[in-house]
Amino acid sequence: MRTLISKTVYFILAISFFGLLTACDKNKASHSEKLNLTEKQMIEIIKEIQITEAALNYKRNNGSSAEENKELYFDLVFKKHKITPEIFKDNLLEYSKSPEILEAIYDSVIVSLTQMQDTLKIEESKEKETEKQD
Repeated sequence: MRTLISKTVYFILAISFFGLLTACDKNKASHSEKLNLTEKQMIEIIKEIQITEAALNYKRNNGSSAEENKELYFDLVFKKHKITPEIFKDNLLEYSKSPEILEAIYDSVIVSLTQMQDTLKIEESKEKETEKQD
């Protein structure tokens, strides 16, 4: 059962990345600009993309318009890592040729995001305790 859920999560993540990349594909990089991103770099970029997507979904769910700044937010992630959406897409396609490596990358992203979430929950819990004591 866990494997089916994991594969479903990977499939959903992959679909969202390809959708994102086609939406942000205005600055195409030439093949000579192709950069080979390491697994560590891919983990960090994918993690930041997921956080950005979550923030945009949060805004949408609260009735705010997220579409007007969507491209800007994703461009900031790519600029931070000194790449273009095309470079990311090319690297993602290359990693998808090795499913076991791509799965390990996604596993690392999920572990990292879960750790971040747990840390935030602990901090929130501490804040509530402090408020109760006051």
